Parts: sequence; C-alpha cells; structure tokens
Amino acid sequence: MKKLFLIFALQASLFAAEEKPTVQVFMSFSVPIATWKHYALEAKGINALFILRGIPDNSFPAFAVKMDEFRKEGIDLSIDIDPDLFEQYGIEAVPTIVLKREDGYDKIAGNLRLEDACRIMGGK
Repeated sequence: MKKLFLIFALQASLFAAEEKPTVQVFMSFSVPIATWKHYALEAKGINALFILRGIPDNSFPAFAVKMDEFRKEGIDLSIDIDPDLFEQYGIEAVPTIVLKREDGYDKIAGNLRLEDACRIMGGK
C-alpha cells in the first residue's frame, strides 16, 4: 500500500547522537484538538513523527481543511499517513506512542506526555 508523507515541520532530537530511536505518535482526527496541540508542542524537542491511519472521508480536500485548522491553532507537526504501520504495531487505540530502536520497539497507549512515555519505555 502506498503512503503519503507530508512534512509540516522538522523536529530536533531529544536523544544523544549515538542513540537515535524514533518516536512515532499514532493519532486520529477523532482525538481532541487540545491533545494534538499538546503533542505538537512537546514534539518540537523530540524526533517525533505523527502517524494517521488515513485521511478524513478519503478526501484530500478534507485533509487539507483539517491541516489548515491545525495551522490556525498553532499546531505545526510532521504527519505520515500509513495504515500499514497501524497493523504492523497492532495499534488499537489512539494516541499510542511507539519508540523504535535498532533492536525492536516499545509502545504505550494513552494520553501521556511524550517525554514521560519515552522515559517509561527507556528512551531517556
């Protein structure tokens, strides 16, 4: 399945140069905008990518409208649309945070701070 990759901002890494796990935040537009805002602010200091299963109503215009709403709310983030990743990681609830490592990954579901989720999963 093809995926669409849209970048709205580059994120700096929270992790040391020799240790570069990737933080993926699995989300949905059903998640309240306040939560999106919170995560977008936190993601500025973390190498984080937001993952969506798909776009609203399978419509790129509807997706563009949603992204415009986000920008108006000051939400600036990187989004990858990839339903295969939802399946690969067994994502059943959003938000779910996945911390990828060279030797595998950890995941945690729930509305937690990204920093706390990474610390719980051993990512500093």
